[in-house]
Amino acid sequence: AHRHARLSTGEPISLHPFAPAALWQQIRLLCVEKFGHVLPALVEFSVRDRLMILRGICKKIGIQLKLKEFDFDHCGDGTLEPPDENDEDFCWAPPLIGVEDVLDMTPIVSIQRPLPGCQDQLERGQDLLLDA
Repeated sequence: AHRHARLSTGEPISLHPFAPAALWQQIRLLCVEKFGHVLPALVEFSVRDRLMILRGICKKIGIQLKLKEFDFDHCGDGTLEPPDENDEDFCWAPPLIGVEDVLDMTPIVSIQRPLPGCQDQLERGQDLLLDA
């Protein structure tokens, strides 16, 4: 029998709202409520897909990881399925990325340009500040 990973509260990690499968179910419900679109219950990811997702997340939040071959095999079968509370064979895998894999963190700054119609108002405000 596999050992179930548990949170400090004693709750199985597979049932936590931020567990991948639970989070996917929340996203599916939100899409139905907001857009009336039903997402599939099962999504398959190849190793390449997983690597591209990891790269995209790192670029968005400014994390530089150590160059290494990531072992996506221990992350499950590449699907997001709802967890089965009664599954005796459920086994939580250790994290794919550890603290030792993070080389650097860079703040990401988002710059938004004013709308074309607002440029005059922005310049007028700057002039008023200079005159004050």
